Amino acid sequence: MDFLRQRTLELLLGEPLRMACLKTLAACGLPQGMLCAGFVRNTIWDEVFGLRTAWADLDVAYYDPADLTPARERVIEAQLAALLPAHWQVHNQARM
Repeated sequence: MDFLRQRTLELLLGEPLRMACLKTLAACGLPQGMLCAGFVRNTIWDEVFGLRTAWADLDVAYYDPADLTPARERVIEAQLAALLPAHWQVHNQARM
């Protein structure tokens, strides 16, 4: 594994709150569910520039062609928030 990939994993997995977010998402069992956008980007930028950026939200992408309704995304957001209070934004990439 190259250095940058290894360091990125260390940053993402080495912080208890980030691990809690990842475990919360895993508990929902979304098909191809992933935390993306600022969850990854800000982690790296903070390390490079010596910052500590507050999270505005947690962006979740998943892929489920079986249910393309925005209402389903809101249900998932509520489920995630019940497990870990935060501003979750969920988007089914099959609908985008």
